[in-house]
Amino acid sequence: MQQPDACKKTINPCAHNALADALWLIYWNKDPFELYVRGMLKDHSELLPQLNFQATKREVSGQLVKLLRANETRYLDVTVALMLDIAAMDRFPNLERQVDGDVMVAKATAAVAELQRWTGKQQDIIKESERARSQKTWWSKVLAADTAVWQRC
Repeated sequence: MQQPDACKKTINPCAHNALADALWLIYWNKDPFELYVRGMLKDHSELLPQLNFQATKREVSGQLVKLLRANETRYLDVTVALMLDIAAMDRFPNLERQVDGDVMVAKATAAVAELQRWTGKQQDIIKESERARSQKTWWSKVLAADTAVWQRC
């Protein structure tokens, strides 16, 4: 008999690599990069102290992906959110304002295209993550309503 986790799907390591590459390429300046990462990790703030934002963006992106992979089940929601958010980017205003903006935008566009390719291949995992997130939201609403009823008694 197989254990329940034995059938659990995982994100392909190449998809994680595509995420790490795209993440550091979509911003030129460190401040907007850090703001973006902090914003995306708002529900998993325990990861932030483990990231050294004084390091290069490439290093921070690598650190983050390693942390996400180390506990993939726990961080599947934020991994999928990052992948989908970056894969949906079609403009890079921070890059466009730079002296070599055309070259930077071309690199970011290629990295995002590679991430899109991998998100397309990972649709079953993405749908599973979205279904779990939907169930979690539903249960949160049920528990909140139940708590409200008990508080009135």
